[in-house]
Amino acid sequence: MGVAGLLYNLPELVGVSIVARFYMTDTPEEDLIENITASLTAFLDAFLIGERLEYSDVLKFFFNEYDPDEDDYVGRAFVGIDELISLTISAGGMTASALGERITVEEDWRLEPDDEGMDIQAVEE
Repeated sequence: MGVAGLLYNLPELVGVSIVARFYMTDTPEEDLIENITASLTAFLDAFLIGERLEYSDVLKFFFNEYDPDEDDYVGRAFVGIDELISLTISAGGMTASALGERITVEEDWRLEPDDEGMDIQAVEE
């Protein structure tokens, strides 16, 4: 695409799958799971081409609303998460499931939320 001398390739879109299981408190906020999913989707939508995806960042926006208007992008904390049981992130054939792990992104990749890949569930103790 482009014109001679100013050609470029479109980025390869790579879907990100996030699977999480957690215990809820007795008094969670209304639409907690939808709010967590919206936060993670907004976080992933803000990614630039070639940016790496760190487990700790996904964890941060699992517990807090992603807010692009804040300096650190961390909005209010969600009410109703008692304990996170598991959190797994997959993209481009790679998986991150612990602190310190990350998804290494190729220079021409653009991460985006996988339409079928958001699986956030509250489970019974």
